[in-house]
Amino acid sequence: MGADTLIPAVAGEEVNERLGDALHTAHREEYAKLRDECEPFEGARELLAELRRRGVRVILATSSNEDDIDHFLGKLDARELVDGYTTSDDVERTKPHPDLLQAALAKAAAERAVVLGDSPWDVEAAGRAGLETVALLSGGFPEDDLRAHGAAFVFESSSSCARTSTRRRSRATGRPSRFRTRRQSKVRGTSGRKRRCTAG
Repeated sequence: MGADTLIPAVAGEEVNERLGDALHTAHREEYAKLRDECEPFEGARELLAELRRRGVRVILATSSNEDDIDHFLGKLDARELVDGYTTSDDVERTKPHPDLLQAALAKAAAERAVVLGDSPWDVEAAGRAGLETVALLSGGFPEDDLRAHGAAFVFESSSSCARTSTRRRSRATGRPSRFRTRRQSKVRGTSGRKRRCTAG
C-alpha cells in the first residue's frame, strides 16, 4: 500500500483531496529518515537465490519508489537475482489495486504468475489481477486474515518458503506445490521454523 492509498484509508477522502500531495511528500521525507534502519528479513536472499536456481523469472512489484527498491536490493545484495521491478513511479494506483502486478506481468512478458506477498493488500491486488498468492507471515498479519483475502498458501517466513520450494512434494498435501511445478513468473510484492500450513 503506497501513500496514494494509505492516506485516504487512514485520514479519509476529504483530507486526501485537501492535503494529499503535502502528506505524500511528508510521508516520503519521514520514511527516508528511517530507511537505513530497515533490515532484510532472514531468508529473503535465500528465497530469491532458490527461485533463480530453478529458472523462475522474478519481478518485484512494490508500492515503494524506484530509489527505495534500488536501495534495498543493494542492501540485500540481490540485484543479480531479480529480472526487474515495478514501483509506484510506474503506475497511477498502488496496492490493493492490481496496477503494479499488471505492470509486472507486462515486464515479464507473462500471462500467468504467482504472487509472493506478506500483506492483505498484496493478496487483494493479486486477486484483482487474476493471480494466486503465496503469503508470508513476516508482514505481521495473522494467517486467517491472509487466507480470508484469498491467499492459496501461507508460510511462516521466507526461509521456510525457500526450504519447501526445494522439495518435490508438499508434506501437508502430498501433492506437488503449485509454484514449483508450473513454469511461470513469480511476482514478489517487497524475511526458520517449519512451514505452518499449505494450500487451503
